[in-house]
Amino acid sequence: MWKFRDMKLQSAMEYLTTYGWAILILAIILTALYGLGVFSLGTPTVQPGSCYVLRPNGPETTQFLSMGGTCTGILPEFTIDASSYSGNIMVNPSKSLFILPQNTGITITSWVKFEAPLGPNGQAVILNTELGSNGCGYSFKLENTSQPEHMAIGDGCSGCSPSCNAIHGTFTPTTGIWYFLAGTIAPGSPLTANLYVDSNEIGSANINVFGANTEWGKLEIINGWLNSNSIPDYVSNIQLYNRSLSSAAIKSLYAEGIGGAPVDLTHLAAWWPLNGDTKDYSGNGNNGAANDISYETEWQTGYS
Repeated sequence: MWKFRDMKLQSAMEYLTTYGWAILILAIILTALYGLGVFSLGTPTVQPGSCYVLRPNGPETTQFLSMGGTCTGILPEFTIDASSYSGNIMVNPSKSLFILPQNTGITITSWVKFEAPLGPNGQAVILNTELGSNGCGYSFKLENTSQPEHMAIGDGCSGCSPSCNAIHGTFTPTTGIWYFLAGTIAPGSPLTANLYVDSNEIGSANINVFGANTEWGKLEIINGWLNSNSIPDYVSNIQLYNRSLSSAAIKSLYAEGIGGAPVDLTHLAAWWPLNGDTKDYSGNGNNGAANDISYETEWQTGYS
């Protein structure tokens, strides 16, 4: 009996002697991989083009719309680094962007992060348009032309009649923090405009109608004006709708997070995730051309 136990003990010791180093090395490797987050249960990042709108009948159509790819609970691999003063993204707009807010309404949403405050008289433009020779269009931006800083959506016109008008909501962003910004304009006479930060309304007011010219001049996204420190350093997931989304829809977009997919495919005019490229993933073909823009993979700082 004792001899049998001694043999088992001797066999176990020989096993540990033979394989002990291998087990120790494996344990060290697993510990290192865990420290690097390989076994993390957190949401992984996805590459450019991982989520997109399917338009089986082609651009500008609204029948049988659906989402393709990985679109639930995702985080982007990249965001736009727009820290360059001259950086912008120019879009050659298709018919889907011929939006007059007084006819259909409009919604613009985006995620932004500032690494420095807006300088005096600085403007950080999320999206800006001009319509035809009279320059009328619409704009969604943050600006520091007065204190405190504020966000605005409204008429992005130059020499228009009626004159420029917009709604302004007080918003002083903390540097290094990601924010979800949204602006809506509902049709009517007068128009009703609303501004949101992290799905909380910060302003609501009536504004005048826009110019009736439907000849497009240009559309640009992510453009800083007037001085350095006027561009949000990081920008992600810009969505444009030809409808004024409800406050509930705005909350849904915010709850989806920085990689969230559009919530209203029927009224989606353009979608620039900015996850490694400037393509329009709405299926409407409003792709952008980047100028002095780069991409950042270490964007997660300040996001929750």
